[in-house]
Amino acid sequence: MSQTKGVSVSNTGMDMDALVKASVTTYQSKYDAAYKKETVAEWTKSAYADLYTELAKFKATASDYKLQSKTTAHTTTSGDSSVVTATANGDALNLSHDVTVNTVARNASLQSKSAITRATGTSTSKLLSDVAGITLTDDNKDSLAVAISFDVQDSATSTEKRTVSYTYKDLQTKTLTDMASDIKSLTTKTADDKTTNTNITASYDATNDTMNIYNKKAGADNIIKISANTSTISGDQLESQTKTLLTNLHLATYDGATLSSPLDATALNVNTITGVSSSITVDGQTYTGDTNAITVAGVTYTANKKSTSGSTTVSIGTDTDTLVKSVQTFVDSYNTLLDKMTAQLHATKSSTYGALTSDQKSAMTADEITAWETKAKTGILRNDSVLSKTVDDMRNAMTMTVSGGGLYKTAGSIGLTVGDWKTYGHITLDTDKLKTAIADDPSIVDKILAGDNKSTSTTDMDSQGVATRLSNLLTVDLKNFSDKAGTSASVSDTSTLGTQITDMNTNLAALLKVLQAKQDYYYTKYNDMESAVGQLTSSLTSVTSFLG
Repeated sequence: MSQTKGVSVSNTGMDMDALVKASVTTYQSKYDAAYKKETVAEWTKSAYADLYTELAKFKATASDYKLQSKTTAHTTTSGDSSVVTATANGDALNLSHDVTVNTVARNASLQSKSAITRATGTSTSKLLSDVAGITLTDDNKDSLAVAISFDVQDSATSTEKRTVSYTYKDLQTKTLTDMASDIKSLTTKTADDKTTNTNITASYDATNDTMNIYNKKAGADNIIKISANTSTISGDQLESQTKTLLTNLHLATYDGATLSSPLDATALNVNTITGVSSSITVDGQTYTGDTNAITVAGVTYTANKKSTSGSTTVSIGTDTDTLVKSVQTFVDSYNTLLDKMTAQLHATKSSTYGALTSDQKSAMTADEITAWETKAKTGILRNDSVLSKTVDDMRNAMTMTVSGGGLYKTAGSIGLTVGDWKTYGHITLDTDKLKTAIADDPSIVDKILAGDNKSTSTTDMDSQGVATRLSNLLTVDLKNFSDKAGTSASVSDTSTLGTQITDMNTNLAALLKVLQAKQDYYYTKYNDMESAVGQLTSSLTSVTSFLG
């Protein structure tokens, strides 16, 4: 907007601001008109941006309904859930399966069978030196020679080992808790040369005075191997001290039923503690793995304990209620978007309200401005062509037939009815009709909503389900929105409206420059007139005084 100098004529009695304002009316009107036009363009771009966000959100929802996780739902029933339980994904068929749990997966583990022994010091000491029977003296307490060292291995398919070592100086402060932490912190390199922790974890239970070491992964290939290291230095006590430490931990293995006798360091050196792989037989075929869950033909079976009385029957059925809820969610999302778009498309534009200039706003309260601009923005996208095409695409996607659906060929045939022009195409869901269709064909929702979910065509869409069509068509419509107005309210983009607004702002700057130049010109002119009138008044006063 224009800026005024705020100077009044005192000698003439005239209001100079009013004179200047009247003199630049033509230029001010041009600027105000351009300003209002640019404001409306920004409002339009913002309205597009709001709809773009909603459209993108629903497009993502439609894409989700191309997947069987949204268009199928199953119930699973186990004859003995204490042995095996199951969940079914979209690929599963409604069948019964015979399942036998041969073995349950178990992690390799070592745990103290009794309280840890201290070779020296008090029975409650947590120092590794006391467990290992190492006496620290003035001669060795600051030595950097290695006093304890053992290797840890976590995989049967790799010879890679990681070492935990402590110098005599370390042993001044190192405790059982530190040892557990150091085992837990061992690292290895992945195939892509990234550093990661090994699968071995450990903890010291101070309450029960026990050490617990586990492989975080179950299965026969995931092991625990702990071996004391030896020294090449004659007379070095490294190996014996390390073995004393490991033996005094009283580490034992668990076979799923009982805890073994404690393993001394020699036994730990010789024995590899292995995990157990799961073994589950489904319909005569046996599957093994490192976890208790295996997936066969879309059904994930979880072994809970070993079968003791033959096989367990697991039955897969259709979860109709969950499927109906899923379809209702799709319908609600569709209608929410449609309501927002048709509200803009059919809103009545008022000719009374328009963009406000700065001078107009200065005479109004904040609430009055908000109320005015809300009315001024109403109908800003009325009958918009980009918006109209999008709504048409949505309606067409819902009403076209779907090939491959058997008796059911449209969304309406399974209960999703598109309303008439009075409802702007709102969808209503007849849940009874949908349940009947599901009972006739448990995969019908997937056929009608997803269909050929690999197809991306926006012309040959007969084989596509309605959600797939919507996803494909809205991809094009989103690009139309982006081309027209960008993806946000920001004016800094190359969209049609963004470019226009940039040009409008350039024009506004030029118009403002002209307006301000004209204001300066008239202020100068009227100031000169003021000076001339002042001089004339002064001369007349002098003459009058001279003449007496």
